[in-house]
Amino acid sequence: MPRSKLPLSKAAIAGLLSASVMCCAYAPADAGATTTPSANTATPGPNLLNNGKFSLPAKYNGNIQAPQYGSIPGWAAGGSGVQDWSSLVRAFQAPPNAVQVVLLAGGDTAGTLSQTVKTTAGWTYLLQWYESGYPNDYGTPIKGVHVLWGGALVAAQSLNAKGFTNADMHWTLRREVLTATSASSILEFADATTPEDGFPGIVANVSLAGDAKLYMQASTTVARTGKVIAIVRTATGAPLDYPGLAVKLYGTWKETSFAPASTQLIATGTVVNGQYVLHLDLPAILVGHTIPAYATLSGPGFIPVTDHLTIKIS
Repeated sequence: MPRSKLPLSKAAIAGLLSASVMCCAYAPADAGATTTPSANTATPGPNLLNNGKFSLPAKYNGNIQAPQYGSIPGWAAGGSGVQDWSSLVRAFQAPPNAVQVVLLAGGDTAGTLSQTVKTTAGWTYLLQWYESGYPNDYGTPIKGVHVLWGGALVAAQSLNAKGFTNADMHWTLRREVLTATSASSILEFADATTPEDGFPGIVANVSLAGDAKLYMQASTTVARTGKVIAIVRTATGAPLDYPGLAVKLYGTWKETSFAPASTQLIATGTVVNGQYVLHLDLPAILVGHTIPAYATLSGPGFIPVTDHLTIKIS
């Protein structure tokens, strides 16, 4: 277990980790969406947080105790403070797509880490973070991490660090869907290890993004100049109206018998009361045929969603 060279209040803490579109018979896009993540992988997409990977200025060499000896850009440390460590400097396993991790203690007692984020009241957001705990040969084996959103407790995780080592930190991907109630929301992580002993819970690679649900009919029959209605909702089921969100519909077919099939953009939608009207203008050669199609939902700050369907042209 490496020892920190930072002047901490307790010599032992100096070491770490020895570290969705709907139409007619609607169904959530998540069921067949290409963006559906595995249980161990963070959903790809934007991050509304500032410095969700806990990067530090070069002058700190990837290690710092905040706020006593510096700050983590984008974040405010409270309580006894926190420690931001780099796996490139200290020998421990970081989670996927991460280098820096934050120990939620800066001394013998618990610390907190928070950030204020711009949000829109009524919208839902997907929060993702990786979590571990100080290897259990230091302090109590049961580590805890509390997550607060707007001052309310939204996740109270605990894990047993027995058997954790620097080389195998047993990183766990956590997810919570959060609803904003104002134009800004405070996200906070706090150590909840009991008893407090300076060997805390650890977090890394935190992301927050808009969470929209896309619903679409699995199969539909329309005229070649007809329309399809796509429905977009928040995770809590409320209509989602945001001009920055766009739905695009793509279809695949063969234009001639001797050429391979190609995929083309066949419609884009404008939002009205959480609905997107997709107006088709398909070639006459497709009348009587059924083509595979897929719709995408995307927009600034939102996790992209893709759903597949089939369209019969009448």
